[in-house]
Amino acid sequence: MNLRNIQNKRGFLLGEETIKIIIGLIVIILLVVFLANLYYSKVKEEKQKQAFSSLNGSNLIQGQINLINMGGQPAAGGIRIEVPVGWHIFAFTGNEIKPNVCVGENCLCICSEVVGFNLIDWTNKRERQAGECDEDGACLVVRNLIGNYKDSIEIESGGTQIVFKSDANSISVTKI
Repeated sequence: MNLRNIQNKRGFLLGEETIKIIIGLIVIILLVVFLANLYYSKVKEEKQKQAFSSLNGSNLIQGQINLINMGGQPAAGGIRIEVPVGWHIFAFTGNEIKPNVCVGENCLCICSEVVGFNLIDWTNKRERQAGECDEDGACLVVRNLIGNYKDSIEIESGGTQIVFKSDANSISVTKI
């Protein structure tokens, strides 16, 4: 065997090892991305369940609205919403863009807040917020609701105290 053949074999082995390392790295990256997506979807699903329970609990938002609609007075000190932490309570009213579940009706939604600027999707923030609440949030139709989605209420760790106010034929919700 001459020197030239030995150098070619070394170069060939180096190329094979490089390809194996690159393929291994690609597989590891794909595995990490898959596991991160799995975790993220599980967390989002859990927060969505929490949002539904915060809206529909008899002693929470739905209960307060039912009480007001039957002529009663809402809790003077308000109610405490504790989950999902970091999500927001939005009021979609009037003719503004709303989640599909609220079309033609006013509604309260609990969902995560979208960022103000998005390079991929050129729709405005209001449209993206309505879409986020529709797909990954929880909404409750409140026919006599007043307010604006821009006046959202963040659910903070340790809970957020909100109060319902009613007059004549309208209901509003604010943070204490």
